[in-house]
Amino acid sequence: MTKQLEQKLDSFIAAERKKALQALLLKVATGQIALPLPSSAVNLHCHTFFSYNSYGYSPSKFAWLARKQGLAVAGIVDFDVLDGLDEFGLLFGGVGVIEAQVQFASEGFGGVVVDQESLAVADV
Repeated sequence: MTKQLEQKLDSFIAAERKKALQALLLKVATGQIALPLPSSAVNLHCHTFFSYNSYGYSPSKFAWLARKQGLAVAGIVDFDVLDGLDEFGLLFGGVGVIEAQVQFASEGFGGVVVDQESLAVADV
């Protein structure tokens, strides 16, 4: 049953995700699911299906997995949208972390164009 609820966290229907998350949290509250205490682990850079996520994770799914893994702090970063912020914050006490991404391009590095995409793979 837990796996089915976790799969529903990736539904494109917000009400379905919310219902699944509430059911999982009820299982936590009643002791049917034990979550670890927060560790020192942190992930502040995860995309949801609102921008790009190769796993297709919703904000609820990422928040649930982060909490399930015992992350102390987690955050989402979606390209050009804040659509997942409220949903993500539900599992972290209403607090969401936003990472702002700046789009830029420069030819100031010996004629090599540097932009957001090339920074991720640039051999500097």
